Amino acid sequence: MWSFKDEFLWKHNATDVYNNFYGVQYTSKIVFVFNEEPDIIKVIESISLHSDSAWVVNHIKDRFRLTDIPSANFENKEGFFFAAIPKAVGTARANIFTDNIATQGLGVGISMPTTTSVIIPKISAMQASVGDMLWYIEAGVPTLADDITVITDNGNGTTTITISSIPAHILNTKFLFVQKNSYLEGDSLRDYYFELELEHAGNKDTELFSVIAEVKQSKQ
Repeated sequence: MWSFKDEFLWKHNATDVYNNFYGVQYTSKIVFVFNEEPDIIKVIESISLHSDSAWVVNHIKDRFRLTDIPSANFENKEGFFFAAIPKAVGTARANIFTDNIATQGLGVGISMPTTTSVIIPKISAMQASVGDMLWYIEAGVPTLADDITVITDNGNGTTTITISSIPAHILNTKFLFVQKNSYLEGDSLRDYYFELELEHAGNKDTELFSVIAEVKQSKQ
């Protein structure tokens, strides 16, 4: 097969490099919908890919929320690549109050001993963890500070939280809260149907024979 582009003649299917068109390398993408028993609200728990190589799940979503599955999360079991579905992570950090993302209030900041740390009333290990995202309210608007890197119990009824960079505003006198790790503490995807997008970045031929989803009826 031959074609013209930008006054040049191109020959197709001349090499074993796939998804390369006019010198630009592309990826393979497949988008489809799980819609078994469409009258029932379901929770999707895992997927299995019958393939000769691992794929990335760019998104798997219901009508309101989404999550993703990196290729490293898949485990090869006798030719099937299996992965559990992570909890919903929402659509954007800016929409933490509309995307069903888990949050936890911490109280009002007392003081800032350094430019990247804030002292707050003592909290428990359940309220915040290293890796959570620290937020604060500035002029009535939730504002992201940064990732929590260290949590220290000061032993005097207070806790010091350290973040990875200097926030845009001072944190003392501000109400603080954390965005929990949504992969672990978010809500499950649940809906009448789910949309899934698979992507394969290799430039060699690959085969995908089937995609199997394990779902159960929602009890909520």
